[in-house]
Amino acid sequence: MKILLVTPYFYPKIGGLESYAYNIAKGLKKTFKWDVVVITSNHKNKIDIKEKLEGITIYRLAPLFKISNTPINPFWYFKMKKIITNEKPDIINAHSPVPFIADVAAMAKGTTPFILTYHALSLYKKGLSPFNLIAWVYKQTENYLFFRSQRIVVVSDFIKEKFPQNLKKKTIVISNFIRQENTYQVTSDGKKKNVILFISSLDKSHNWKGLEPLLFATNYYVKTYGKDITIIVIGEGNWKEKYESLARKLEISKYVSFVGQKIGKEKDWYLKNAKVSVIYPTSSNDALPTFLLESWAHSLPVIGSHILPLSKIIKGNFNGLLIKADEPKELAKAIHKVFTNKLLRQKLSKNGYETVKTSYLIDTQLSKFNSLLMTTSKI
Repeated sequence: MKILLVTPYFYPKIGGLESYAYNIAKGLKKTFKWDVVVITSNHKNKIDIKEKLEGITIYRLAPLFKISNTPINPFWYFKMKKIITNEKPDIINAHSPVPFIADVAAMAKGTTPFILTYHALSLYKKGLSPFNLIAWVYKQTENYLFFRSQRIVVVSDFIKEKFPQNLKKKTIVISNFIRQENTYQVTSDGKKKNVILFISSLDKSHNWKGLEPLLFATNYYVKTYGKDITIIVIGEGNWKEKYESLARKLEISKYVSFVGQKIGKEKDWYLKNAKVSVIYPTSSNDALPTFLLESWAHSLPVIGSHILPLSKIIKGNFNGLLIKADEPKELAKAIHKVFTNKLLRQKLSKNGYETVKTSYLIDTQLSKFNSLLMTTSKI
């Protein structure tokens, strides 16, 4: 059986959607012996590339231009048609809601069964009015994509709850996940320093992830509680210099380290050595942040925004603390509370670890996805 995955970006581009698609691709090939082909954008150069990665065939198509985080090329329809004709996939799985590439796949699919994986609750982003106008226009046409999909996969129950009744009937929840080997139960953090971990793209299009309020919270923390705090920021993007400039303006540069993009063992090292992670979005774009699962898998206490759908996943004072979004002073108080309350840290660590072990390991989610593919390919 051959599956064609269509995704706006793919490994080595790093992000929640990218990690999900990459691990699904590897899992289907290794565990269930699928022949896996990927169509994605070339995020580095404006040329078309065909390559092999871990036995996966990847077509990286050149974008003509980008709007916010969305790669676009009107000629992709014809290129996809040709690839589909040549590869003859048994089923196509496109990843959205980043506009355009999934929509093109839905138009180019012909009679091939088509599954849509929908990763976010909302496209709207705080403070980005031009982008929000584009997002509104796109939402008016999105029903075509849903109509062309035999089945829809969403990554959290909350997204399915928000779908209209006619879509719920063909929607299945297959959540984000963690690999078993990437879980590390920690019973004590007594030797850990007061380190906060924040992981995100630092692009302008991801400013809703909440790094700016975290920097303001750090300024308040230093003035109110003392200087025993370090913020580690993992990620790269076109707003990195803006954030570094803000840290200098707030006079907290010596407390904030921008360490760049980290993957694999390097990333694990930071997850193991932090004391708290902060996941503080100001909008509802993230349906189920991979960073949340990574934190829980490393027994790392989590402070998150009290904003949907995050507040449906994190149970306040059980496997994380929930703080009103975009409130730096409240965030600083929560950080101080977790730093100074060992029993609270142990409770959040234990319950977060148990949550990810119970509900978010890859084997369960991958088996559900394989079964969905097998039944849908016969429609």
